[in-house]
Amino acid sequence: SRVVYHADQDTEGLNELYSVPVEGPASEVIKLNPPIVNGGGLFVIYGAMEISPDSEHVVYRAALDTPGTFEIYSVPIAGPSTATVKLNGVMVPDEQISQFQISPDSSRVVYSGAQLQENVIELFSAPIAGPASSGVKLNQTLISGGQVSSFKISPDDEWVVYFATQDQVGRHELYSVPIAGPAAQG
Repeated sequence: SRVVYHADQDTEGLNELYSVPVEGPASEVIKLNPPIVNGGGLFVIYGAMEISPDSEHVVYRAALDTPGTFEIYSVPIAGPSTATVKLNGVMVPDEQISQFQISPDSSRVVYSGAQLQENVIELFSAPIAGPASSGVKLNQTLISGGQVSSFKISPDDEWVVYFATQDQVGRHELYSVPIAGPAAQG
């Protein structure tokens, strides 16, 4: 029932996130993101914004708080922008969320990024409505130089399967873990 788009609609050169009813009118457009820090912005490539399967939320990557640090946010599709919640914990400066996927039942967002250590991509899961403090790390402790490469959520919303260098240098293996953790069960 709504179209979600990004554009430099209000400030030239600053892409922001908007939602409008499919049938209009254009006067009912709602800005979905809160104010963006000077030097920040939306991550505006394919896959940087996704509507939940139940069409209730928009999840997107942006540098809203710190220039150069792209984090993951969720907001109801009809707003308001004040309902935006950050889904990740405190990030390492100048790092970013690499990728994310919304669970088929729209309850959780699984994402990877260098959240805890510089240049170490790990796997996390958080409720789509937040808060970030409810998120969990899904991968077990990585060996030095290890990282999570990719992941997929199972169609039944129960598991996350991920590909990582976790136990042995130079050896990429496949792991599975419950979508809400804990990593020890993976």
